[in-house]
Amino acid sequence: MEFLKTESGIRYFEVPLDESGTVKSWFSTRSGEKKPDSENLDGPFLSVLFNKGVETARIVSLKQVHGNEVITVKDEMLPGKIVSAIGIGDALISGMGHTPLVIKVADCLSLQLWDPSSGAIANIHCGWRSGAKNIITLTVAKMIKLYGFKPDTAMATLMPSISRENYQVGNDVYRAYVDNIEGMEIFFDQQRDGLWLFDLRGMALDLLKRTGIRDENILNIDLCTFKNSDLFYSFRRDGKSTGRMLAVIAKNN
Repeated sequence: MEFLKTESGIRYFEVPLDESGTVKSWFSTRSGEKKPDSENLDGPFLSVLFNKGVETARIVSLKQVHGNEVITVKDEMLPGKIVSAIGIGDALISGMGHTPLVIKVADCLSLQLWDPSSGAIANIHCGWRSGAKNIITLTVAKMIKLYGFKPDTAMATLMPSISRENYQVGNDVYRAYVDNIEGMEIFFDQQRDGLWLFDLRGMALDLLKRTGIRDENILNIDLCTFKNSDLFYSFRRDGKSTGRMLAVIAKNN
């Protein structure tokens, strides 16, 4: 698989977002990884990142609540050590370098954004709830306002998530989208009364492009967390006791 690497028995994805490798995204797997719980960051994956020059002592993360709150990272918020969270929300944005942003997922989609013109980065946690609450659109809008983020020059990465064929949802999810966001019907396949298969990734790609981010600047790692049990944790497959993958974006300048 492209971008999949192995170091010290740890498998992970590494995606350079610029030619010099100054800005990168990473995504952990379950291979050799201790199960990080829903609140804490731990495990050998962060040791791999540290060995690659990522300033893990400046990592920031959130208490994720499946909402649409976008947290702006400021220097005074940095903990100086790895901690559980700096706030409550589902997206992190920053204009600073040397400040890795972390999102935790186990079927939900993580999206990383970087704009070379403004230098701003983002890490977004997008499940069905936060997606229906326009987390992607709100994140881009806030980056435009605060940093002069330019969608037409921005790069985006979509990390592995649950696929359409394995993501059965109820009528409440269908209505949350089609009643509030135009054109969402195409991302649902009806199975029987009240049950649908939902294309979380397709929805996110569509909303991302609506913000002005160009298709050629989007890297889509289209792997299913539910199906690939050798690589990924999955809440839908394994239940509440499953672990979490860590999605990271860092800018080393």
